[in-house]
Amino acid sequence: EIPEPTTVVDNLEIRYHGCNGRDHDDIGHLVGFGESNSSSVEQLLAQFLHFVAVKFDFDQHCVCIREGRLKPADKSQFKHKHPPHMCIEDPFDRTDNVARSLTD
Repeated sequence: EIPEPTTVVDNLEIRYHGCNGRDHDDIGHLVGFGESNSSSVEQLLAQFLHFVAVKFDFDQHCVCIREGRLKPADKSQFKHKHPPHMCIEDPFDRTDNVARSLTD
């Protein structure tokens, strides 16, 4: 369970790119998610890194965090026009590739 903030300022709402941190407080649907997973955190991290480094095709796909899915890579949508090696769409600003600074 996520603890409530220790300090609350009356009538203050913090938003980032139009999203309120409380917009997604209903997490009841996540109860039990992943219970059948028997892998350790170390194994999951190693498998994730292997997938990203070896198997994932960033020329064809873009990671869309906001929608929790892959999208076809459309690198023209991003405001920074240098060729990216990896495409991860910013969940708050869809014209920003958060992986734009990665280089060889």
